[in-house]
Amino acid sequence: MKIGLIQTPDKLNLVSDVDLVVLPEFWGTNFEINNIIEHTITEDVFLKPFIDWQTRHPNVIVCTGSMPIQRGEFRKNTAYLIYTHEDQQQIKSYEKLHLFKPLNEHILITPGNINLLRVHQVGNLRIAIVLCYDLRFSRIFDLILRPLKPDIIIVPAQWPLERINLFRDFLRVRAAETGSIVIGVNKICLSFCFGPGNDDLFYNESVHDPGTIKFDIDLNCIEKSRKFLPIDCRI
Repeated sequence: MKIGLIQTPDKLNLVSDVDLVVLPEFWGTNFEINNIIEHTITEDVFLKPFIDWQTRHPNVIVCTGSMPIQRGEFRKNTAYLIYTHEDQQQIKSYEKLHLFKPLNEHILITPGNINLLRVHQVGNLRIAIVLCYDLRFSRIFDLILRPLKPDIIIVPAQWPLERINLFRDFLRVRAAETGSIVIGVNKICLSFCFGPGNDDLFYNESVHDPGTIKFDIDLNCIEKSRKFLPIDCRI
């Protein structure tokens, strides 16, 4: 399976040859309060370029990364999964559950609906999304995601360089405990992909915006790891 990581949607045409493309958390803003207010947009405006592009590339699964989305009276840190099933475009959303209080994310953003933390059947794959700081909370992986047996967990993030080792380590642990491939795509800084058997499937060495990154993952590592250590034993 070929994965493409990009920083902004204007680079989507550079990854039309991949199976899954992923963007980071808050790719068009940061956690400064004024920027969150300025860059809050409605769901339809946010989704339009992704829907249009995925319509032209129905074989590509798109994880949009996240932006502050106005959903009714609430502002949510929301990411979307867009894919085609039986010739129909599907759009699934995830709202960040755990907000990062040291950067005052909780002041303007409302925590997400836990019922949106799901595993989606996308062809032969089972895919889930969580966002950045959610990585720190093992209960959502152990109690919710692990029993649902996701094949891939996507983690759009805006994790700072000075704590990048924590980002890497959390991704590795979540892959092991859920028996899944975990893809962490970070805004600008290092991104990683780990398999369930402590496999280092990918990491990029540059801390600068690479424009686009492509790499291949072997999905057979999931079955191999789960055969050795079944999901029910990963507690």
